[in-house]
Formats: sequence, C-alpha cells, structure tokens
Amino acid sequence: MNVKYATVALIAVLFYEILLKTIHFLIPSVFTVSFFSSITSVLAVLSRIIILLFLYYFYQEEKSNRKIALILKILLFSFVCVYILKLSVLSKIIDYHVIVLSRHLFSFLNAVLFFIFIIIYKRECISEYKLLTRASVFVAIMFGIGIIKSLLALASYLRFVFSGYMTSFSPEFYHVVFLIFILTHLALLYFLFQYYKLKGPR
Repeated sequence: MNVKYATVALIAVLFYEILLKTIHFLIPSVFTVSFFSSITSVLAVLSRIIILLFLYYFYQEEKSNRKIALILKILLFSFVCVYILKLSVLSKIIDYHVIVLSRHLFSFLNAVLFFIFIIIYKRECISEYKLLTRASVFVAIMFGIGIIKSLLALASYLRFVFSGYMTSFSPEFYHVVFLIFILTHLALLYFLFQYYKLKGPR
C-alpha cells in the first residue's frame, strides 16, 4: 500500500461516516437493533485502522518537512490513545469519568493539531497548487470550528464532573453539530480528492 491507496480507503471511510451519521440523525432507533449495532462496531474498528494507516503513509510521504512530520507523529500517538480509551475493558480498570475526560482532552488536542497541521501544510507544502490550497482553506475553517466544538464539549463535561450539573442543549444545537460534522467531512473529501489528483498515477 502507498499514500494513494490509503487516500482512497480514507475517502471511503468518510463517505461511510457521513452515511452513518445521517442515519443516526434521521432514524436513531435503528442503532438499537443488535445486528445493525454489531455491523457498525466491526466497521468502526476497520475505519480506525484505515485512519491510522493513512496517517502513517501520509507521514512517510511528507516527512521531509520536519514540522509536518512532528505534528503527524503526535497525531498518530493521539489517535492511538483515543482508540485505546474506547476499549470497553478499560472501564474495569480505570474510573469511567477519567476515561471520558481523557477522550475529551484528546479530541480537543486532535482538533488543535489538525488545525495547525493544515495551516503549516498549506503554507509550506502546497502553496503553488491552487485547488489543493483552496481545499485546505475550507478544511482549516472547519477544523477551527471543530476546536470550539471540542472545547465546548470539554467544558461541559468538566462542569458535570465538578458540579454534578449536566448542561442541557436545545435540539437546534444538535442540528448545528450535525451540520458541522457533514461540512467537515465534505471539506476533507474535497481536500483528499485534490491530494489524490496531485499525487498522480503511481
């Protein structure tokens, strides 16, 4: 496998996540069906493996830039930590609140790292490629919004941990979150399509 195949695999994952999120938004009851839940659990593991593979091959392709290489190393480590924290066996070893808080912290870290990465990558690696540069701007905007969303989720959970008060959001808020998710994935798809075209036939 090389970065082009990994890019195609990640594009497929993003389309799958958009479909899954839309189904969950429109028909949430379907996730109570054990068969459907089992399938999505297996596909979730496969999706995580593909994301890690993409980050690894992207790192191999772009590691000549030291700043990009460093950020990608941290992202790989952070993603591995997030995936480990999602293992159900951990709840038997570590306090549940510690696990959830750690997930929020790593999610916030990932959002910040992705934002920094795309800014540096745009400025130092692809400034002469107009379409990819434009795509990176869209991604940077969505990652910037993602930082705010992750910070809000972290603050909300910290409030719950220290005060016992769970922040309640309106239905419109969850509609906005869903829209942010879709727009972020579409921006990433646009970026990956342009990146795939840039790399050309191998």
